[in-house]
Amino acid sequence: MTFYNPEIVRYREIPVIVYPEKGVEKHLDRKREGIITDHIRSTYELNKNRFKTLGDYHIDFLWNHKENLMTDVWVQSKIDEWDSGPLSNPKVFKKANGVIKPDNNIEKASGNVHIVLGLEEIHRRHFNNFDSYITGKRPDLPFNLSSGENFHIL
Repeated sequence: MTFYNPEIVRYREIPVIVYPEKGVEKHLDRKREGIITDHIRSTYELNKNRFKTLGDYHIDFLWNHKENLMTDVWVQSKIDEWDSGPLSNPKVFKKANGVIKPDNNIEKASGNVHIVLGLEEIHRRHFNNFDSYITGKRPDLPFNLSSGENFHIL
């Protein structure tokens, strides 16, 4: 699993850090500006009843699985209420035949996803304020997990 450079999008006022995996270009046109934002917003809007809360921010992963576009949504909440960092609530959605719906039959995360989530949390703790974390540079990924490429070809 190698990721393109992450993108920051917003759903309502919630910042969403999106890590697209190599292979999602089978489903999302790299030449279409805003395609990742559109996909994230569609996924959330079509499944808004699946979220008890939207939390403080999200870390999402887009990946290809058996010719379906998968979206792992990690809702991060209660940043200030816990000394141990935010609480995470993962959701997995599958886009198959043009329909985006929850996929409860698949595991929640790979080891690579856990590495990225951990690095994002370490990275967040280095910032004095939340906005600087969201708008700042993303953490460097080890083990060739980053292609160093932007998803969009404009």
